Amino acid sequence: MLNAFLPLYAHEVLNLSGSALGWLFGLQTVTTLLVRPVIGVLSDRVGRRSVIATGLTICSAAVFSLSMATSLSTVIAVIVTYAAGVAMTTAATSAFITDITQRARYGAAHGVFGTIYDIGDALGPIAAGMLVARLGYAHMFQVMAAVAVTMAAAFAVTSARYPSAAPALGPSDTVLEKDR
Repeated sequence: MLNAFLPLYAHEVLNLSGSALGWLFGLQTVTTLLVRPVIGVLSDRVGRRSVIATGLTICSAAVFSLSMATSLSTVIAVIVTYAAGVAMTTAATSAFITDITQRARYGAAHGVFGTIYDIGDALGPIAAGMLVARLGYAHMFQVMAAVAVTMAAAFAVTSARYPSAAPALGPSDTVLEKDR
């Protein structure tokens, strides 16, 4: 949703140039690239569920903040925050899927996750477009922020039955199929 509507919002409402938009998307990608490995290590130490829920909450706060942005500096802060939240969510989610899946089913589990992710990538902009047409950009961002924070809460509640993180393995440890 953000990738589809940030350019339109930034151009039509905030009067940002095409060049500024290019820099924003570049900054978003660089932030995600830098944060994701750090978050992977963090999720190994503190647990995946809390990192995922926190990442979704950060994304929600950033999208909500975008609805009130009036300057390039605010949009930059929002995009960096959003990218960090996305990095948190995606890095920890991949590891979480591996943690809760039997080794022989890793490919299937990640394939299902990829499909669900792609469905969200397709439906998010469609839903956002309908909201923009009906409510305008600011309210669309606010509704999408509410959806993200609701998903964070739903994930926190429904994932409680799973372990918070993979067991810490030493260099000589191996995970046997029976341990999965």
